[in-house]
Amino acid sequence: MARYMAITKLSPAKIIAKATDHFGGLSGGMVVKSKTGDSLCLESPDGYVTLSICSGKGKKNELEIETSQFDSQVRDFLKTL
Repeated sequence: MARYMAITKLSPAKIIAKATDHFGGLSGGMVVKSKTGDSLCLESPDGYVTLSICSGKGKKNELEIETSQFDSQVRDFLKTL
């Protein structure tokens, strides 16, 4: 298990949409297990990715990602923010 953090100007809705597209397009059958306005959990038989968004002051949001078995894919996703 690994954890990552990023700060972005993207809204929580845009972050979740980007994450759904990015991780949903991976091979291995990743599917959305839960989704709210500020969190997303995707799972596959090989592991999982969980995103939590904390709205910050101004226009910046803090993103926390926890993953098991999808470290390189998470790092690729963080580069798109």
